Amino acid sequence: MLEPTPAREIVARLLRNLKQIWLAAEDWPRALSCAERILLLLPDSPYELRDRGLLFARLECFAAAEADLRRFLALAPGDPGADAVRAQLVELARSAPRLH
Repeated sequence: MLEPTPAREIVARLLRNLKQIWLAAEDWPRALSCAERILLLLPDSPYELRDRGLLFARLECFAAAEADLRRFLALAPGDPGADAVRAQLVELARSAPRLH
């Protein structure tokens, strides 16, 4: 038989659907807002951390992007997308403004 789905999972799925709509529309701030709300519900979701990190990078919030992407790698080091995330971290290091 089917098991009931917890309300937290239902809300997270709704937010993921909204996030996909905002990503398709290239509305990065609204997509980020959805990712942040999902992480309130599921704080250790590596894929939401990755997505939020990539959104932070798009919005030039480099320190926040780096923190989320590094946490993703800590939680999912063997993920098939981990190499792409490592490459993104290298790119962030090049892009981030430096203070002298």
